[in-house]
Amino acid sequence: MKSVIIIASGPSLCQEDVISCITDGRDAIAINSSWKIIPTCKYIYSGDFNWWHHYYHTINVGANLWTSSKVASRLYSINHHRLRCRSFNSGAKAILFAVERGYDHIILLGFDCALSESGRTHWHGDHPSGLGNPSLDKMYNWLKQFELLKELLPGVEIINSSRKTALNVFPCVELKQALLSIR
Repeated sequence: MKSVIIIASGPSLCQEDVISCITDGRDAIAINSSWKIIPTCKYIYSGDFNWWHHYYHTINVGANLWTSSKVASRLYSINHHRLRCRSFNSGAKAILFAVERGYDHIILLGFDCALSESGRTHWHGDHPSGLGNPSLDKMYNWLKQFELLKELLPGVEIINSSRKTALNVFPCVELKQALLSIR
């Protein structure tokens, strides 16, 4: 059994949870700008060409860079993740990426699929204009994509340890308990 933590950028993500993950020593996959909160991540994953175009030159950590965007892969010499399903969001694609690397126990953090009570879209604030910040329509579609993803991955244990989340397709378990239960 192989375990990984996937860290998205939902507004509930906090430094305390990330420190718990770093201390735990598991591999981590950071989605999009979440590499900034966990610079020790093993992988940075984004399926979005526009994100890579805007942020690629700011990445200053030794993580392996992966994308499902053929254009970003070629333009920035990033590892290309070839997918059979293109309609998934970067979080869902990162889960597929993890499973393809042999991880069968996955803990999710920052997978809120919802705005914060104050209307925040990410733990790090909004992306600049043109980079597709979350909207209620997008979040609704993400929830449907995760339902489909769960059906595609029988036998993979996925736990959502995001502090506040609308994503209840996977069991929701407090992070400390999830870290103890999945090794």
